[in-house]
Amino acid sequence: MSTIETRPSEEVEPRPKYWYEPTVAPSGGDWPQLIKNQWIGTRLPVKSEEYIAPPKALPPPDTDLHTIVAVAGFVKVEAQDAISALRLDGKGEAADFWVSVAKVENWKENAGLYFRLDEGNLIDSETEEPVEVPPASFRENEFEASEQDQTE
Repeated sequence: MSTIETRPSEEVEPRPKYWYEPTVAPSGGDWPQLIKNQWIGTRLPVKSEEYIAPPKALPPPDTDLHTIVAVAGFVKVEAQDAISALRLDGKGEAADFWVSVAKVENWKENAGLYFRLDEGNLIDSETEEPVEVPPASFRENEFEASEQDQTE
């Protein structure tokens, strides 16, 4: 049985380091669009910098290293906190949907929901200022070790 339920807002203490606020419905996932739309504008607590994966430029698998693709950055929000945020934002139907998904899929208490950084704003909780997330970048020598490993 799943242990995901809604947390009372006072359990989101200590104050998160960042907030993530989706500005568009999250892409990906086979969820109803009406449910995905409910994330827009809901501030979600990001409790740790470790929950933020900045964008990267990577070679796709099984290609030469001269072909590079940008991989979107992601932010992890603990599922219980995300569900609570929906409920606090008056989006109880969406919160109930995610609780039922958690039960069906047997999510553990520390389950996370992942949102693309380029589909919202990362906000410093102390200053309330947006945090600039650099775009994916590629340095020519970044994958030299990988190329060398492939030839050995």
